[in-house]
Amino acid sequence: MRKRRLLINTGASVIHQIISIVCGFILPRLILSHYGSSVNGLVSSITQFLGFVTLMDMGVGAVVQSSLYKPLAEKDTYKISQIMAASNQFFSRIAIVLCIYSAILMAVYPFFIDDSIGVVGTSVLVFSISLSMIAQYFFGITNQLLLNADQKSYIQLLTTTGTTILNTLMGCLCIYMNTSIQTVKLISSFVLFLRPLIYSIYVKRNYSIDRRVSFSKDVLTQKWDALCQHIATFVVDKTDVVVLTFLSTLKNVSVYTVYQLVVACLYHCCQTLVTGIQSLFGDMIAKGEKQKLLVTFSQFEWIFHFFVSLIYGCSGVLLVSFVGIYTSGINDANYINPVFSWIMTISYFFCSLRCFYNIVIKAAGHYRQTQKGAIIEAVLNIFISIIAVWKFGLVGVAVGTMISMAYRVCYFNIYMRNHILNRDIMNFIKNLMIDVLVFVCIFFTTCHFSLNATTYFSWMLLSLKVFIFSFVEAFIINFIFYNKVILSILALLKGKKT
Repeated sequence: MRKRRLLINTGASVIHQIISIVCGFILPRLILSHYGSSVNGLVSSITQFLGFVTLMDMGVGAVVQSSLYKPLAEKDTYKISQIMAASNQFFSRIAIVLCIYSAILMAVYPFFIDDSIGVVGTSVLVFSISLSMIAQYFFGITNQLLLNADQKSYIQLLTTTGTTILNTLMGCLCIYMNTSIQTVKLISSFVLFLRPLIYSIYVKRNYSIDRRVSFSKDVLTQKWDALCQHIATFVVDKTDVVVLTFLSTLKNVSVYTVYQLVVACLYHCCQTLVTGIQSLFGDMIAKGEKQKLLVTFSQFEWIFHFFVSLIYGCSGVLLVSFVGIYTSGINDANYINPVFSWIMTISYFFCSLRCFYNIVIKAAGHYRQTQKGAIIEAVLNIFISIIAVWKFGLVGVAVGTMISMAYRVCYFNIYMRNHILNRDIMNFIKNLMIDVLVFVCIFFTTCHFSLNATTYFSWMLLSLKVFIFSFVEAFIINFIFYNKVILSILALLKGKKT
């Protein structure tokens, strides 16, 4: 059952990521070409500011999912109902806070931003973007966490895929009809309302949840301990755009978000590999299967490092040429910045590694124990970004993100060595050194290629060439150092014992 659900979840995630990548490039490009870089930067800035309200959930989402592993494994319906009830109550309160915060933002934000759509237009845009977030907290987030914990993330992935396609189609239609950016985002919010509705219907039909069950206030025992984890992730994700909004320009925000759009797609591709793994690890930890956890983790770790070093190595080579094609004809901002491109690539390389190692911390429910690392990561990112943006602009904020993410990856591995997996830290160091070697080989192998693609088709041919060379190099390097791990994984896929 575990293997079957993992395969289904991974397959659904692959489909979701492909659709998300394709759709994720369509609307921003249309917004850029139709409304300009300043409006694109304004939309990104408002989205980031509305994202501040997620800070209020105190990381409870991760705690809810971790708390559900054991009762789901034991089929304890009463305990599941208690956790769901406590979660629903908490997130309903967050939705109310979001409504109040959105109203304040509508009234205040337009007066601090120099944009071209006016005070009223900006206020309406804030309202339009905020609607889908309110729906998520009121109706959808608890049901989504239950499905993820029960290794049924394919339900929410397929639902998200469908609404993403519909949202893109409606957005394109609105833009081609020359509607305002406010209308585009308002229609988008109405489409995204479908997600929580579908989650609710599925959970009601497939789970025996007692909606009237009573619960004690400490049913989610670590909800406050997850605060620092949540703040760290939030700060690293949101600081750059906020710093650029106030200490730079909306055009720089637009440049940042275009590059982020690409590397974030790669990050979500990496997340595809870990879809379902957190619930798998959580199930093993809940059942005390320590040796099986260690073996399974080591195999997934190698797969993840191989994949991440390969795609981000290719990204470092190809990102600038893609952005040049994507923003062709848009001359109100300079989108060609090779140094910024490489730093963003390395930042999201560490971000992807952080995602993988963090799932072990979440699966084990070790929130209180890892607060120190979370605080240091947040401080590093804020301090370096604010100091560096004055002199280095885009590059400065990206450096802050890169350093903080690299620190958190190292911290996670040191903690897991001592408290969860009890394995030699040299395993992680070896993986990281091989990643660096792969990066270096990809760079020097492809640096003599002509990277001046002018069309999407020529860029795809170039990408294929770079990927083939890079894949061969990465596999040879990894086979030299990890031949036993590779052979054991191949044997496992064939159904043989290792």
